[in-house]
Amino acid sequence: MSFSIRKDYLNKNKDAVTTFRRCSYFKEDVKRKYEGDVMPKRIRALTKTGCETKIVIVLLRGIMKYRVHELVLDHNHELHITQCSHMMPSQRKVSEAQGFQTEINEDVGILLKQSHELMEKEVDGMGNVGYTRDDLKR
Repeated sequence: MSFSIRKDYLNKNKDAVTTFRRCSYFKEDVKRKYEGDVMPKRIRALTKTGCETKIVIVLLRGIMKYRVHELVLDHNHELHITQCSHMMPSQRKVSEAQGFQTEINEDVGILLKQSHELMEKEVDGMGNVGYTRDDLKR
């Protein structure tokens, strides 16, 4: 089982040394209620669960070492199964070779969608590619 985090808050001193860092679970917040006068055209699936999992790391200034100040591991939901953990936002990575191949395909005139579908066929399925089409755009 695994979960993905995001960098939440950072504090640096005047010498640009990180003194405080907080990382939160990427589903930490709660989706706010729509307050418009009409209903939205498309209702999206919930991605935020209100999970309070986080880690806070502080710098001990006297000895200049970092220490875990706070660690909360209480999840209010099920974690990702190991077989799907490679598709979490923090784990998806486009290798240099895959990025280079995509650039070559674009130079030849192959669209990004077609390039991604080609890579899916080469590795026998979308789950084996290791990233999504949106990751190629970045």
